Amino acid sequence: SSETMTDSGLSITYTKLSGTSTLYVDVATEARLAASWVGEGNNTQTGFIRLVYATSTTTGISPSTSDNAAHVKENGMEVASGTMQLGWGVPYIWKITGLAAAAYTFKLQGKVSIASIGSIEFNDGTIRLMEVEE
Repeated sequence: SSETMTDSGLSITYTKLSGTSTLYVDVATEARLAASWVGEGNNTQTGFIRLVYATSTTTGISPSTSDNAAHVKENGMEVASGTMQLGWGVPYIWKITGLAAAAYTFKLQGKVSIASIGSIEFNDGTIRLMEVEE
């Protein structure tokens, strides 16, 4: 896992038909945040997600920043050893404006707050894209 945004493997390619239309990307996936704790402490592992295109471009995407998706906290849970996992659904819609009519590949990216103790992963995801002339 990474403390910087990396591709999750969930993506959709679409050819935008109009330069004045708005795109809506609907993502529905199951995400898991895993943390392997070593020793006692008070760490919090947090997962973040965002939508990008053209490697890591967020121009025109709202919201363009990463969202705090979920977190697991060591204190008060299984400490000392082992792995904890928190699974949750990610239903999210991004609005994309200002893009020319062209082909785009939109990708979901994720990161964690402490890469050395765990990871974030996405499973069984679906991505749908709608183009609306407004």
